[in-house]
Amino acid sequence: MLARTTRNVLLKQSRQTFSFRGCLQAKKATLSRGARTATTLSAPSPATGDDVDIIADFDIPYLTQPSSGLARTGMFGHEFLTTPMAFVELADSTLCRAQLLTHRIHKSKDSREELFKVVKHLDRLSDLLCGVIDLAELVRNAHPDPEWTQSAEHVYEKMCEFMNVLNTDVDLYHVLRAVLSDPEVFKSLGPEARETALIFWRDFEKSGINLPPDKRNKYVSLSSEILHLGRQFLNETASSRPPAVIKPHELTGLKDKAMGTRLRLQAQFTQRDLVVYPGSLQAQMIMHSAPEEEPRRKVYMAANSSTSGQIGILEDLLHARGELARLVGKPSFAHMTLADKMAKSPENVAHFLNALLDHTRPHARRALRTLSLRKQEHLHTSPFPTIQAWDRDYYCPPEPPAPPVSLPPLTLGTVFMGLSRLFRNLYGITLRLTKVTPGEVWHPDVRKLEVVDEKSGVIGWIYADLFARQGKPSGAAHYTVRCSRRTDDDDAHHDLDDAWDEGALRAIQLSDKFENAHRAKIPGSEGVFQLPVVVLLCEFTRP
Repeated sequence: MLARTTRNVLLKQSRQTFSFRGCLQAKKATLSRGARTATTLSAPSPATGDDVDIIADFDIPYLTQPSSGLARTGMFGHEFLTTPMAFVELADSTLCRAQLLTHRIHKSKDSREELFKVVKHLDRLSDLLCGVIDLAELVRNAHPDPEWTQSAEHVYEKMCEFMNVLNTDVDLYHVLRAVLSDPEVFKSLGPEARETALIFWRDFEKSGINLPPDKRNKYVSLSSEILHLGRQFLNETASSRPPAVIKPHELTGLKDKAMGTRLRLQAQFTQRDLVVYPGSLQAQMIMHSAPEEEPRRKVYMAANSSTSGQIGILEDLLHARGELARLVGKPSFAHMTLADKMAKSPENVAHFLNALLDHTRPHARRALRTLSLRKQEHLHTSPFPTIQAWDRDYYCPPEPPAPPVSLPPLTLGTVFMGLSRLFRNLYGITLRLTKVTPGEVWHPDVRKLEVVDEKSGVIGWIYADLFARQGKPSGAAHYTVRCSRRTDDDDAHHDLDDAWDEGALRAIQLSDKFENAHRAKIPGSEGVFQLPVVVLLCEFTRP
């Protein structure tokens, strides 16, 4: 019900229509009939100060993050968010705040005026909860301090469990149904608000809102169990794996003349088996350089094998997902998950994958044939030996062919500078490096970029955590820590009309501080907006 995808919808309808800048500039550049027809490429514009700062900061390794020199603050500039326990206190405060807002929505059926505000309040409730959940999701994956990650794990599960309870809240469902069934109220909603209301409605239906109470409770418990098992499974996949044990004679003929020679001499001198951990430099070298198939097979199997515990967690997760799907009347978890997605059904996904396979199969077969010929020539086997998974790196070309035109090195700094220039030409938006306050970020590698509109100034922030480090998840990820939405029409002070006592008011103070951060009036736009905050996580090698 309270999906993050709905939180950006409630924007003012009268905003100015966006015009693609490139089209406008193209009209001005139209040549007259007598003009020459030869195409002339203009020289690239010189680097601005912001361009130089971005290139220097991303391409030159710093031991510490540039600091603004101001007094210490907390995570993302929240002055109170300085310890793991403060994170838990924020979650508790947010839950109190959410309960007050939920109570207000429950009573909306008794007030016609309040009924017109229900969709806005549901959107606020979604943003209130997801603001903490999204932050917890980032911290538990990116923070190097185990105390912070454990705190974030606790907060994430606690907040998601409450959200699952709301997803099966019959009173909220009845209020929303009253809004959708009232012609006057529904007609008063703008297109974005109507779509938001329908998204909430579909999410209620998907969560088994019409089930008996005992089955709704089962839905909540299964959803929480799936979250826990999913996290446990991911933690297990990131844990270290048993090493491969390589015999000294299996290292004969290593093509690598540096590390390979050292390892071979070490094995010959000690006459001991070589212990190679998956993902290590030694493992990568063996996969590319060992002419013997057996050491490559051992390294590959070590990297891609699972323990019985990991398999058990996966089986428990799949069982819980299947039980949840059957609880809401779906044949599988895939059917349940895809119903409101673009693909719509597992059959459509399978059709797409099969079509993709049919398209790529001829190219893959040609590539495998080439590798098979190389293996045949190397091992002097019968024609077209089978290419195993551990053969690929060894028999593939050592490096891609050089481009026909010499190109400058593509670095992180030049990529970010290029993106900034592209955004400026398309949208009038640039990226500008800015300093952080001590305590604002979770690791010295993290860089902060302002997103600057040429007319409106700063309209959001990007935190870039781009370099690999021990304990950091592999791959790339994008986290929306704070969404953009209009806030001056929230009518939030009336949420407190039924506050129980002074203790309840004190309990929500942290939540109010958290909610009121990152708000600003944007020049040229009516109202006050919550500015977005996003985080990019990658694992590039530090330059």
